[in-house]
Amino acid sequence: MASSSAVSDVVVPVPPFQYLHVLDRNTNITRLVTGPLTFIRKDHESIVQMPAKMVTVTAKEYCIILNPVKRDGEGKVITESGQVVLDYGEEEYRFAQPPFPLYPGEQLQGEVTPLKILPPNEALLLRAIVAFTDDNGNARIPGEQWLFEGPGVYKPRKEVTVLSQRSAEMILPNSALLIEALMNFTDRSGRKRVCGERWLVKEAGSYMVGAYEKCVETYHAYNLDEKVRWWNLLLDLLLSDSCSDAFCFTENL
Repeated sequence: MASSSAVSDVVVPVPPFQYLHVLDRNTNITRLVTGPLTFIRKDHESIVQMPAKMVTVTAKEYCIILNPVKRDGEGKVITESGQVVLDYGEEEYRFAQPPFPLYPGEQLQGEVTPLKILPPNEALLLRAIVAFTDDNGNARIPGEQWLFEGPGVYKPRKEVTVLSQRSAEMILPNSALLIEALMNFTDRSGRKRVCGERWLVKEAGSYMVGAYEKCVETYHAYNLDEKVRWWNLLLDLLLSDSCSDAFCFTENL
């Protein structure tokens, strides 16, 4: 925090990649001054922000700006009577770019933060806060959930919240996952599922449980003699209203 004597200095050097804020007491407008230069304060001016370093964001980082300035279609800052116009209450996520200053009224929330890097077989469960169209052209609605799967670098945005991070389930030979649908949806194979429906995933390898799926249990195969096999089959038929075999033939009882 700059001292009162420093704020009242008439001549203030502003090094490269630093900035300050100056209040014009005649117009009550605060403007941005960027270095490198030597700033000479006039009698009707006050320095409300002594030279500070610009914000630097590398390719592996991001930051959040509160009350960001509004810009036109060409990216130019919008002003009214010489005062920058702020988007109060909003957040702006900024990624790799040349060092930039904060305009009067803008705030850096927290610190510059490393981006989330996801390895293979890892995913983030995301939920839309408001309606928007993502970078892939998908229209998202409030409350919708989906996965961002690795490997990749996740870039956060203000319209999305991260609910959790999950790892893929491993399916070994002669085993299967029992999956349950948490709501009506269409799975990754294009098949429609209803809430509460359960099915087996048998293909060996890694399986990422979907946004609207839950892994209930892992089944392991075991050898049956002919007598036990038919007894278990009869028991299954008696306990269910309908059944589907491995070839998708359904029998209604």
